[in-house]
Amino acid sequence: MNLEKKSVQPKFDPDQHVLAMFLLYATRPGNAEPDETGAYFIGTVENAPQKSWARPIGPYSLAQPNR
Repeated sequence: MNLEKKSVQPKFDPDQHVLAMFLLYATRPGNAEPDETGAYFIGTVENAPQKSWARPIGPYSLAQPNR
């Protein structure tokens, strides 16, 4: 087995790189000022449904539907 061929990195694709950089730029908030907590505002969740599940034991337990 030739290990040199296995460790070859994929060729650099400039189109994929430009697309990735554009997507990073496009998902940043328009208002570059952080709020009082230091977080950036990226939008509101206005019409989200109420949570219909709970984790009865702790944060790592399986979610179960509310009854």
